[in-house]
Amino acid sequence: MKKFISVLLCVILAIFGMMPAASAIPAECEQLPVVVVPGYSASPLIYYGEDGTREHVWGLDIDEILGRVLGNIAGILKGLGLAITEINPAYLADLVGENFEEIAGKLKCNPDGTSMYNVLPLFDNTAQATNAQNIADEYGDETSYQWETDIIGAIREAVGGMEMFYNFNCDFRMGAIENAHRLRGLIEDIIATTGAEKVNLIAISHGGQVSATYLNLYAEDTLVNNAVLTVPAIGGAALAYDIMTNSIVFDELTLLHFVENGMVLEEDYHILVEAQQLGFLDALLENLVPYVTGIIGYWGSIWDFMPAKYYEDVKAEMLDPVASAGLIEKSDAMHTLMASMNERLALAEANGTDISIIAGTGNPSVTGLQENSDGIITTEAATGATCAPYGQRFADGYTQLAAGDKYYVSPSMEIDASTAYLPDSTWFVDGLFHGMTYWDEYSRELMYILLLTEDIDSVWDDPNYPQFHAAMNASYSVHGSFNESSDGYLTSDDTAFVITNLSKEHTLQITSIIPSQLPVEITPPLKPLCPGESVTINVIWKDEPTALTKGSVRIGYTLYGNLIPLGFRTLDFTVLSGEEAAFDAENMMTSVADKSLTESILGEKISNFLEKIGLLPFFENMFIFFKSVAGWISAVINK
Repeated sequence: MKKFISVLLCVILAIFGMMPAASAIPAECEQLPVVVVPGYSASPLIYYGEDGTREHVWGLDIDEILGRVLGNIAGILKGLGLAITEINPAYLADLVGENFEEIAGKLKCNPDGTSMYNVLPLFDNTAQATNAQNIADEYGDETSYQWETDIIGAIREAVGGMEMFYNFNCDFRMGAIENAHRLRGLIEDIIATTGAEKVNLIAISHGGQVSATYLNLYAEDTLVNNAVLTVPAIGGAALAYDIMTNSIVFDELTLLHFVENGMVLEEDYHILVEAQQLGFLDALLENLVPYVTGIIGYWGSIWDFMPAKYYEDVKAEMLDPVASAGLIEKSDAMHTLMASMNERLALAEANGTDISIIAGTGNPSVTGLQENSDGIITTEAATGATCAPYGQRFADGYTQLAAGDKYYVSPSMEIDASTAYLPDSTWFVDGLFHGMTYWDEYSRELMYILLLTEDIDSVWDDPNYPQFHAAMNASYSVHGSFNESSDGYLTSDDTAFVITNLSKEHTLQITSIIPSQLPVEITPPLKPLCPGESVTINVIWKDEPTALTKGSVRIGYTLYGNLIPLGFRTLDFTVLSGEEAAFDAENMMTSVADKSLTESILGEKISNFLEKIGLLPFFENMFIFFKSVAGWISAVINK
């Protein structure tokens, strides 16, 4: 039953769509053409038959899919029942897989990576064909074949209207190098057509890989002013590894967090399924993946997505060195190019292009790969930074790999950004999921400033936008930071803790504030916080701080009118003041998990049992809540 409820909940959440987000556009914006380089599979593809016929083979036709679903509803319900009961997950997989082959069959490539059919993008990459205003005029609306319409809609008036936007089109099946050459051609045509000296570039996901490849190959060019790469797949994507090795294991909790972020849901539905993995879906996907790899297995982009650390092994296992020689040659070239990203992107910056990377961190892959990621793209692949193995962190006292007078280690002590492609212009947002930049208030405002102004050149320029910051998506409900330090850090200068209600709808009551491994005490405020309101709470220092030690603050809360009565958020902090902690180079990693509150009180066995049945967070919240109530009563009596 719990598995069924979990699936039903995901479906219900998906129906409601995303909540609107307010936008803070910089007051003064540069009047330069903006080129939007979209995420994976955005560009529509057309099959051209030998008889002159045209068939729209991608993107997805919702009416066709709905028709197929309704036409196969009996089989789908039967297959779902067989899958949930784990009697025969292959039945539904075969039904879905056969329909997928019928819909997407013409997207297949030959073993050498060339298209099996005469399939091309809908638009040529010319200024005329890709201009947003021209597309809107042709199709009678402002959304058809426009990329990232939320971003464009928010800033179009600030930069001069729809005619200032251009939509890069690509055959997303092909490799990043091929598409990077096409991107350069479009940029050159835009400059020739408009007379502008440069363009600004906003890229998302796969678009980030294509754009980084363009900047690598043409580092000497001076055609791009600002290039903002959000959640970019520069060095690959966890999803490619999981699919091509058929090792998908759905992480249900991460999936639900993903859904909550994308829809900006302020109800913490994930606590209902905290410990449950959708085992039947894993079996279903195991049977479905061969149908998927039968379509995408020879796409150049899929092999470009293969993270470098896995590429050689997976290539040796899955690609025939003769039949796939052309594909291997291109993907080898791309992986060689990946290794030069630090040097070449730095050269592009030296030649006048301000390159910025905004990456999500703090999540495993939705599909199973256990590495620090935004749910789809590993943090290491997106940024080039050194990351601790998932579930571990650098031990207290850790010294960053690249020497310098700046501190590049994340508050969680899981990321060393000193080795990143661009250490001084890469921003890490803890809790930011893939593709959710627009829906996270902090990331969205940062993106606009980097894209449209010259106000920020590096992570050190504006204390409001430090290198590391926790996500400010309203689905997280609450945020906290110390008053004098950068987000996620604690120094001896700090005298207070600032809590903000991130909710757009609900008044928030803090029920508990529990620092762990930090030398401070923080008393929860009695006053409720209205949506968007902050409160500053004085902190009590218990001990002398020790620098380069990691701790956390767990904030318990309740949202008035929320279906889920209790919630919590744990934020990581690194202490930067005091004598540095000793570092054991032979044991440079330690577990990220502190002993749970329940384990401390009731022991390991009971704690493990509550975690297994999904009630550990609820139990801990209830305990903390009643402890907090007792504290409030005591505070009122003592007054």
